[in-house]
Amino acid sequence: MSRRRVLQKIDLARLAWFLVLAICLTAGAALLIFSFLTFDQARGVADLLARDGSLESFDSQLFSWLHLPLRIGGFLSLIKAAFLLVFPQRGQAFLGRIPRMILRGFRAFPSDLRASWTAVKHHLLRRDILLTLLGLTLFAVFARVGFIHTPMEHDEAYTFSVFAVQPLHLALSDYHFPNNHLFHTLLVHLSYRLLGPAVWAVRLPAFIAGVLLAPLGFLLARRLYGQWAGIVAGAAIASAPVLIDYSVNARGYTLLALFTLLGWIVGLELKQRSNLFWWSLLAVVCAIGIYTVPVFVYSAAMIFTWLGLTWLCGDDGKSNSRAHFLTGMLVSGLAALVLAVIFYLPVIRSSGLDSIIANPWVTPIPRELYWETLVSRTQETWIEWNQDISIEVTALVIVSWMASLAFYRRISTQRIPLQASLLILPVILWLHRPNPWAKIWLFLVPLMLIWASGGLIGIMNGIKNLFKMRVPLDKISVMVLSTALVIASGYHTIKYYPQVRPGAGPVEQAAVFLKSRLQEDQLIVVTAIDDAPFWYYAYQYHIPPASLRRDRPFRSAYVLVNRGLGQSLNTVIHERGPDAGFLDWESSKVVAQFDLIDVYLIQADHEVIQLEYGQNP
Repeated sequence: MSRRRVLQKIDLARLAWFLVLAICLTAGAALLIFSFLTFDQARGVADLLARDGSLESFDSQLFSWLHLPLRIGGFLSLIKAAFLLVFPQRGQAFLGRIPRMILRGFRAFPSDLRASWTAVKHHLLRRDILLTLLGLTLFAVFARVGFIHTPMEHDEAYTFSVFAVQPLHLALSDYHFPNNHLFHTLLVHLSYRLLGPAVWAVRLPAFIAGVLLAPLGFLLARRLYGQWAGIVAGAAIASAPVLIDYSVNARGYTLLALFTLLGWIVGLELKQRSNLFWWSLLAVVCAIGIYTVPVFVYSAAMIFTWLGLTWLCGDDGKSNSRAHFLTGMLVSGLAALVLAVIFYLPVIRSSGLDSIIANPWVTPIPRELYWETLVSRTQETWIEWNQDISIEVTALVIVSWMASLAFYRRISTQRIPLQASLLILPVILWLHRPNPWAKIWLFLVPLMLIWASGGLIGIMNGIKNLFKMRVPLDKISVMVLSTALVIASGYHTIKYYPQVRPGAGPVEQAAVFLKSRLQEDQLIVVTAIDDAPFWYYAYQYHIPPASLRRDRPFRSAYVLVNRGLGQSLNTVIHERGPDAGFLDWESSKVVAQFDLIDVYLIQADHEVIQLEYGQNP
């Protein structure tokens, strides 16, 4: 190497060292100073970031939540700056290696891709693996398909009626309500445009994701604990009632669980061979997961926490350079965040960043109320996870999960158990204080069952070794348990079949009834929680959207009253109908009944209509 190139290399390394040092010092000092300001002072600084000079979402509650993260970030930045100052040569050497490692990674990408594909084929293209994957997939399909025609529920109907039916440029930029799981909305839009607005077509993306959890769970458990644990995990995931329910609900939560399993599979592969292909794949999976539901950051935090722990303990693979692994982890995490921001750009451009990170559903709960909220949501999550499961099965899962921790060195191929990643969740809850609804933790259910399957096989092997039994106790247990899960899944379907067999529910029956009677000058009045399902069925049966408007003259109105929800004609009109003065209350009568839903017909007060609108239908 010529002297000139050596001098250029040294100068570039020094320049990079100086820039990073300046950034760390500036960022650390700015974050710390901002965290110690009063709210009025901080609000003055924050307002400078808004176009109109007023950042309305920055309130005292958000500022109090930011105190600790800002101080942690500030101290970490100053620690980095101190390291660069105390060890300038090491810092320059490390920063100088980063471009070379990235360039080397890009050059090796084609060969990495071929090697990765060869490894995947080696793991999957075996008769026993393929047959197991096929069997678990079919089991998951049969466990779910009987429920796919159940009447539409509120949240999934809202997603379809408000977002998915819109042109994509509108559907993917409207985040007025976090019900819009954007990647899932994209898939639902494509599904209904190709297959029509039938219930099964709207639910197809969530259904496919829910089905794929079983084979992916098998692959992850097999990688961690072996073949037989993989079979138990796949069968348990395929038959878990909570996963079945979410698989036939057109929401993004099964996709959240799917990307979680994919992320863990990629993370385990990275431990064996750290290359640009796998780091890029991890970044893409995490970015799409965040794009589906922002709470995927919990899953991503768990994966990167575990990768960080393996690196700290020197368990990042014999074939991996420690510097290369650390660089890949940092760049992959940053790339995931950048990609996620790019995906959300239509939303940010349309309604601002606040709609994502500062809407009423994600702002921190006051600290004095958080413990009570956390206890309540934990109880709800426990009930949801254990629905239609006997206490004996719950006890077996808990004992097996604990055994997976107690005996993980004997049963697992990993030095650091994946369960260690759970340590980051209390930190997130403490820092962010979100409202921890049961549904946002669905991604943990397959992981819990995978860990429990490993613990169960460990218990069986322990019993076999303790009593020096020659019979293959683990294999016999797997066959017995898998058979029991198949029978339990069939019983679950048969138990609920009278309620879920194909056929119209009461809201759909009301929509069909009104379709044949509705005239142009009549209104339809319906309120929560039946409103969104009715919007869906109105779209499906081509009921004019104008019939749901209450700001136009009308001759009479049909009102849906759900007695099961304690509704009355007065409450429904008050919540969702035209002003009560527009109605002739003495003319109201029930014209149809569908289960607990009464359909009222009430005439308009024509004199009031004439005075208000200047016309009378």
